[in-house]
Amino acid sequence: MNSEINGKVWQDLNSNGFQDSFEPGIADWTVYLDENQNGELDVGEYSTLTNEYGEYSFFGLESGIYTVAQTVLPGWQQLSPHPNSNKERLFVIPDDGYNQIVELNPLTGTEIYRFTAPTWIGGRFNGLAFNGTRLFLTNESNQLWELDPNTGAVIDDYWVNRGGGFGGLATLGSKVYLLDSWASDIIEFDPIREEVTNVLDIDQINPGVYLKGGLSGDTGLSSVTPGVFTDTGIIGDNGNPYTPNFIPGSDVDFYKVELSRRERITIDIDAQTVGSKLDAELRLFDFMGREVASSTNNLAPGETKFSGDPYLDFTASNPGTYYIGVSSQGNRYNPAIPNSGFGNSSGGYNIKDDFPTELNITTDEVTNSYAFSFI
Repeated sequence: MNSEINGKVWQDLNSNGFQDSFEPGIADWTVYLDENQNGELDVGEYSTLTNEYGEYSFFGLESGIYTVAQTVLPGWQQLSPHPNSNKERLFVIPDDGYNQIVELNPLTGTEIYRFTAPTWIGGRFNGLAFNGTRLFLTNESNQLWELDPNTGAVIDDYWVNRGGGFGGLATLGSKVYLLDSWASDIIEFDPIREEVTNVLDIDQINPGVYLKGGLSGDTGLSSVTPGVFTDTGIIGDNGNPYTPNFIPGSDVDFYKVELSRRERITIDIDAQTVGSKLDAELRLFDFMGREVASSTNNLAPGETKFSGDPYLDFTASNPGTYYIGVSSQGNRYNPAIPNSGFGNSSGGYNIKDDFPTELNITTDEVTNSYAFSFI
């Protein structure tokens, strides 16, 4: 079956990544299928020009994975999707006095982009770590910054109430690890719970071993670096001491996840014990708190017996932050309003978030769009 790819190139006048009604398409722009993914239009690669409305099409394609790219003219930059989305990325802090973070091409070392850091980073201790979707930064204070790697915008900042003089930073799964250079400790921090979850006293565990600096970790879970995140939780353990009439079944647990456009995640909830009193419900919200998917009773792949537990298979149509809500079934809480829901059951559960490998395109039509601004 032949497939096609359609899309549009437009001038993003307000740099918001979306085409507004007043933003024009860009005509005569070269778009191509980058077969070797080298970022250049090579001889033999399928290319086309946008029409007067900025629209382009590729016809007669076999189902599969294609990289759509474009020749960016001098003085222009691509805003959406970011040209390095879902790719290996390298960030450094140069010692040039400008207090900026620089992204380098990991193959050639050439500078791609730079932005100003949200804090002073000219001291002795600095840490920088990229988890695939977010960039984390520390300096000589006890503050940890979570940044958008595409713009440098501050997404969140946290106060780490252990250690100081962080001379190294790394990410593993959903956790951030900070090197306390003074005490030779490695501090495990959970940005979802916003708290320190473990401290590794390295010189006590390994007598005579003192840490000087530098940490490394993985890039996090995504369709590019597939893997599984697992955790356990309890519905009914988060009672507020200031609300003595708190009902355990009204408890809700949230997990934050970052998804790129067309990135897929599966979420499986299982009761911790057979015959558990917890009758769980799974709800997924976008960054605005709008519900985009839900499940109460679905079999996960490999499950042969109906358990009455929820399972979701979700593909993001828009990139951004999503929130996984676990509650008792029938709790119609509003994620933006505390104590807004009511539930009847409580108990322990296991959660498994799986980022499968990238799927082949098997539909008849795929639509892409690209935003550019003139600089």
